[in-house]
Amino acid sequence: MVSVDGARPDVEAAQRHGLRYIHIPMGYDGVPSGAAASLAAVSKTKEGEVFVHCHHGKHRGPSAAAVIARAAGAWDAVQAEAWQKAAGTSPDYPGLYRSVREFQMPSDALIKSAGGNQQSAVKPAGLVESMVTVDGQTEALADMKAAGWKPIPALPDETPVQAARLLNEQFREGVRLGLGPKDPAFVQAMKGGEMSSLALESALKSGDRVATDAAWKQVKDGCTACHQRWRNER
Repeated sequence: MVSVDGARPDVEAAQRHGLRYIHIPMGYDGVPSGAAASLAAVSKTKEGEVFVHCHHGKHRGPSAAAVIARAAGAWDAVQAEAWQKAAGTSPDYPGLYRSVREFQMPSDALIKSAGGNQQSAVKPAGLVESMVTVDGQTEALADMKAAGWKPIPALPDETPVQAARLLNEQFREGVRLGLGPKDPAFVQAMKGGEMSSLALESALKSGDRVATDAAWKQVKDGCTACHQRWRNER
């Protein structure tokens, strides 16, 4: 079994049923090169059927399965993308579609190295890594706002709606994985970021500029308050 979710797989339960886990965590912004090499290594397994899953079962998991199929030579880019759409992978995650569409087979050396380093459970990414991603997505949204809420040259195939969705997923994953201090106020701040970024996504979809600006202010104010209390004081 392959899990591409950020949470630790239930390795013990899998073992009781005679299954072996390979944990290849990845985000909603695309399939990193290291993960692609590890998935390509999975495509070469001769140990029987491979089951791939994530948390929702619609976005990362189907995209990972598509990469495995491409690496195995079973699907071309068109077939792989058709599978993503059939599985329900949201177009609001263009990085996942791009990774599958533009997949290039890694070198044998990279595949061998990735295969040799596979683990049944990988420690979840920490708060620092998550917040770096949040900061990057927030900066992209700020540039999109300056451009009149339109795509920017640095991210030509990512719309403001998609950027807001990725920001929302980052907060949601942080809450789900329990990243950061256990201070209830911090957890509430993370949940606030999740809600304000969701409101921003909804406002952008509706085209309501007043609601969009109000939601964007909530996002920025929340980030500023969080930084002042937990990052800037450390």
